[in-house]
Amino acid sequence: MSSTSDGVQDEEEDFSNLESLFEDSGIEKRATQKEISDLLAYIGGFEKWNDLNDDCRIQVLKFLEYEDRCRLGFCSKRDNLLVESTPLHLHAIQVEEGTLVNNVAVQIVFSSRKLLNVIFTKQGNDTHIGWTFFFYNRSSKSKSNIVILNSTDYRKEAVKFVEKWMKKCNYEVENLIVEMTDYPIETSQIKRLPRCKRLRIMGDRLDVTEWWIQKVPEKLSSLELSPYDDKKLIYTSEFLHHPQITESEIVRFYGFADFTDEQFLKTNAKLITFSPVRLTSDGINEYIKKWVNGNGAPNFQRAVFRISDEIEERRILNGLECRTWDKEFKREIGSFWNDFLRMLGGGRCFQIPSRVDPYESLTLHMDIGYMGIYKTGHKTTTDGRPQTLYYFS
Repeated sequence: MSSTSDGVQDEEEDFSNLESLFEDSGIEKRATQKEISDLLAYIGGFEKWNDLNDDCRIQVLKFLEYEDRCRLGFCSKRDNLLVESTPLHLHAIQVEEGTLVNNVAVQIVFSSRKLLNVIFTKQGNDTHIGWTFFFYNRSSKSKSNIVILNSTDYRKEAVKFVEKWMKKCNYEVENLIVEMTDYPIETSQIKRLPRCKRLRIMGDRLDVTEWWIQKVPEKLSSLELSPYDDKKLIYTSEFLHHPQITESEIVRFYGFADFTDEQFLKTNAKLITFSPVRLTSDGINEYIKKWVNGNGAPNFQRAVFRISDEIEERRILNGLECRTWDKEFKREIGSFWNDFLRMLGGGRCFQIPSRVDPYESLTLHMDIGYMGIYKTGHKTTTDGRPQTLYYFS
């Protein structure tokens, strides 16, 4: 292995040592007295730090930045053991495999102010690794380095690196993006991702996507699933039964999802989008009726479908009270008309009121190859009188 940087480094530097990535950002193998004093000041000036029990120290550790944890770990053997056993907080991990270049880009996000970018590139039989650590405080700073691992597979090294960081945070990462053609699930050490809130998976293997789905909680803030080629992968009806799909707040399929009418009516997403395979006009009609009768998805915002077949307008509107967006309605809603169509394009629009509260309503928007259901009418009060305010999010 060899390495290059702005300065000369020991050729025996071990890239697998996580702390080595931060040596250029000021972390030494032994904390100076000033660094210890600065750290104590940062955590509130515990003059009796040595008298605190391990539970108290662990609570402090949870709020420290990664560099400060490392410095504390060099203060004493006891602190080192606590640092190693206390999970690191990571805001996000992103893994993206190149489609035109043989590389894998990894981003480790510690917070909104600090992140680590690492790119693993195939270079003959070796792996070329370039990393940059970004600091965003009062001014933006960065440290970078290049490492070459001889006779290694760049994809395996990238996965090993990612899972090492996951282990460092006890697999409690909150946001995860994985865009790889063939993530090696057979050799992965990941058992659960219990704190994951937002998950995006891109790939053409349904079994790999399902493997990731089964690792996260049943209800996510956001779930995004995308194939590299939507002609190669359909999210099957059997796959769509997972609670992560029916219960998550936001669900986006960037491809074909084979929802049956019954399955679609059981979804609770406030925002859902997909290309249907066999969802019928009657199913969409029942979905709208559920909302109209007060039984729709909680805090519903929108449902968007990319449709290749002809839209059956009459069947979708069957049994629904609706109002066509005509000139009279345009005068009533004012600038919202132009704002809505400017963002979503032309087509036909209908306003559908709630039977529970007539001041609440949906907009059904239909155009060639597209259909959207949007919550646009919102009840508000002016001078004690109820009225409808139009907007969508």
